[in-house]
Amino acid sequence: MDELDARLRAMAKREDWALPAAYETAMDGLEEQIRQGTLDRPGKRRLGKRVLILAAIVAVLLAATAVSMDFWNVRVEDVLVGQESSSYRVNGEIPVIPLESFSDEVASAMEDVSQKMEGQDLYLNSSPGYWLRTFDRWADCEEFIGFPLNNPLEKSSLLETANYFAIAQDAETLNEESQRHCAVALQGNIKGELQHVTIDTGYLMGPIRIQMTVSLYPEGSGMEPGTGGSWNGEAEFEITSGVTGEGIPYTLVVSETPESDYYNDFSSADAYFVLKNGLYTLDAVSPGRDSGADAKAALEELLALF
Repeated sequence: MDELDARLRAMAKREDWALPAAYETAMDGLEEQIRQGTLDRPGKRRLGKRVLILAAIVAVLLAATAVSMDFWNVRVEDVLVGQESSSYRVNGEIPVIPLESFSDEVASAMEDVSQKMEGQDLYLNSSPGYWLRTFDRWADCEEFIGFPLNNPLEKSSLLETANYFAIAQDAETLNEESQRHCAVALQGNIKGELQHVTIDTGYLMGPIRIQMTVSLYPEGSGMEPGTGGSWNGEAEFEITSGVTGEGIPYTLVVSETPESDYYNDFSSADAYFVLKNGLYTLDAVSPGRDSGADAKAALEELLALF
């Protein structure tokens, strides 16, 4: 199923741990019901106005140019907008990485995961099969996984290095572990087989927080590739597409949420694209309720570097 990146993206999106196996099984069933149209959903759901308008524009453009949506490599699907929650799913042609490409350190970590899972109650453990290590440098992350990843943000004069949640590294609320610049998270099964790898790193672009996540899918993984986002309440999604500086297609989503005690002081935007190793996500969080355009502009400037 979805790896359910509940990662705190836009301060609301993802914590770096996996969900229990029982929960994943239940969510698998719900996802299948949604796809088959058999889920009994309480309340009325509708797409945000901008989703409908932009989807119509995209349909016209594709019809006029005879271009398949697959051309864009990534696509936003399963957009759901409701009074209680809103979400979307990002899918695409995401490459599979041969297991032999990963380092011996990754293989050793999977042996540890298998040993620990054998003695756990997988229904009670909040993160079975999850393994995390943090690093001070991006190059150390690359060395650990065993191969290089494209990251022009590391050398960009537009950015200041932050921790892997895109928070200033000298913030008083951070401990030594969480001050580090990047993190590698591995997800394995009870057999010690690698299922999913994520690499997170963070930057500051003036007042805007930038987090980059690279999702890697090993050969033989039972996880469905892709990512997505979810919000409390009735959100609106502005979805656009473009190409990076090297001509790589991307999809960009600006999310507008109803004002609440939680969503009261920031705006967010996310860009998704695929490079030769995996799925990239760039997340921008801009201070202020009406600053979604600033977050989008920041991402567009950074996408030109890829």
